Amino acid sequence: MGAASFFVLASPFLAFLKRYHYALLRADILLCLSVMAVVAGMIGLAARVSTRAAAIALALVMTLLIDAQFGVLRDGYALVAAFTGLWAGLTFFARYFTPALATGGAVMFVATAVLPASADGLRPPAERTSGATSLPLIVHIVLDAHIGLAGLQDVSGGDRLGDEIEVFFRRHRFQLFGSAYSEYFDTYRSLGHELNFSPGEHVAGLYSSDGNSHVWTLRRNAYFRDLIRDGYALTVYQSTFLDVCGDARARAACHTYDHTGIAALQSVPLSVADKASAILTIYAGRTRLYRELSFQYAKLQSRLAAFGIRMPIWQNRANTFSPLIALETMRRLKRDMATARRGDYVFAHLLLPHGPYVLDAGCNLLPPARWLTRIAAEAPRGAMNTADSRELRYERYAEQVRCVYRQLEGVLGAIPAEQRHDAIIIVQGDHGARITMTDPDPLPARTSALSPADFVDSYSTLFAVRAPKLAPGYDERMVSITCLLKALADADYENTLRLGSCSSEPEVFLSTASGKIEARQLPSFD
Repeated sequence: MGAASFFVLASPFLAFLKRYHYALLRADILLCLSVMAVVAGMIGLAARVSTRAAAIALALVMTLLIDAQFGVLRDGYALVAAFTGLWAGLTFFARYFTPALATGGAVMFVATAVLPASADGLRPPAERTSGATSLPLIVHIVLDAHIGLAGLQDVSGGDRLGDEIEVFFRRHRFQLFGSAYSEYFDTYRSLGHELNFSPGEHVAGLYSSDGNSHVWTLRRNAYFRDLIRDGYALTVYQSTFLDVCGDARARAACHTYDHTGIAALQSVPLSVADKASAILTIYAGRTRLYRELSFQYAKLQSRLAAFGIRMPIWQNRANTFSPLIALETMRRLKRDMATARRGDYVFAHLLLPHGPYVLDAGCNLLPPARWLTRIAAEAPRGAMNTADSRELRYERYAEQVRCVYRQLEGVLGAIPAEQRHDAIIIVQGDHGARITMTDPDPLPARTSALSPADFVDSYSTLFAVRAPKLAPGYDERMVSITCLLKALADADYENTLRLGSCSSEPEVFLSTASGKIEARQLPSFD
């Protein structure tokens, strides 16, 4: 039973490694397989207790195989149903089925190790096309979770970081909107409405999810459609978190990187144990069992907190290395910029400076002991941070922001000189840093817990644009990024005179516990 369990556990794991082009003959992978061998041995020992225990162990192993290899168990009920059905069926046949499972598992293990890797499951990019040479190059970069300059005013060290950012954009002759804001807390809603020119309203049906709340597809993209109609050829760099290429009428060459992938781990300076731990966590995080356990743990944590019993936060490390993967994509963008042509529209959504905060200002990986997510484990119930933990996270966030600008300098510098003189370049965020004391979305039961700073942390975001007929400088108007893009596109990037037609009292749209969307006035950033 132990051998059968090992082969069944290890085969999907090897397939996962090969799918994401991770070398198998490495010390960290051998350590991962050793851990699986120990688990398999424990299952094998448990199976020797009785026939019933053997059936339970076998049903568990088969359920894990179905979950990890095929991904068809959509919720906790399906997980329980699969286990129960297998248990019932194997109660009388476990002793006969185990040898067959061991043999089949061994064959599957060897075949997985030897045969070529399967496709990574991502949509292959469409062939690059040529746009109209009469049109200037447009480069549009979205830096996920980049707070705006006005949002940095009350953050420790924020003035210094804000000055550095302003100097950067001034030197590159951008018009910088320091008080720009997002109307939404979440990326898919924010970019979904911006790319469909829908300021000041919530529009249903723009995006959809496949049931995983961390994977979204934009079903309508009016901005991309307009660009194609005008004669542009579109190239997109995006993560698996949000697919902006889901509109069949907005054809683009879309390069999608898996923000939870592991390939970047091979070259980072981490110990074998740290790498093995990260790989196993990322792998487990893709299974329904892991997600269900984390969900049930959160429910138990909430119930115990009502009695004053605090449990550690379940730190999901599945996205721990997303900044490294985004950083590599940014470097690829720099290389590809060298071949940019007139009539090209290049869109890049990068999960930087989005947390976790693992990079220093020089883009070097910090020691694991210094890694931070935006949420502090020591925060009281219902809160994201304490005052001290918020300050610490903004310090680490600032270093990651500086790393971003180090790379952005190279991207802008790689634009060919013959395209640079009239190129249109937009650099923006999608929402704030979201290093809050209390998240405003979903709207908490006690709205009195929310402070103006929570709204600033969540919605203040970056927006800067460079175009031949736009005067560089700093604009203090408080205006949404959706309104900004609409006004610029309507004026062919020549002016922002139409901002008044879509900007009024600043509002944001919050989701409630019942799933409804409510408009709330956004406090001033002053």
